[in-house]
Amino acid sequence: MLVGAFTGLFEAALLLSGDGDCVPVVHEGKRRGVHVIVGAHEASLSDELRRSADRVRYLGPDCLRALAVAETS
Repeated sequence: MLVGAFTGLFEAALLLSGDGDCVPVVHEGKRRGVHVIVGAHEASLSDELRRSADRVRYLGPDCLRALAVAETS
């Protein structure tokens, strides 16, 4: 995500993580004009990452199951 932000590869990024360790990457992407959307389970999303993102989408329990099924098809 960070390389794409530096090179202007995209205007928006979807980060699928709730880990607060991603906050510096989100900040740098936003500083470079990238719109950052975070997708995570609500219970595992760090408060700092929630505040850092431009938008947050909460993933339900069926989300990962649907991805696993799509990957094996």
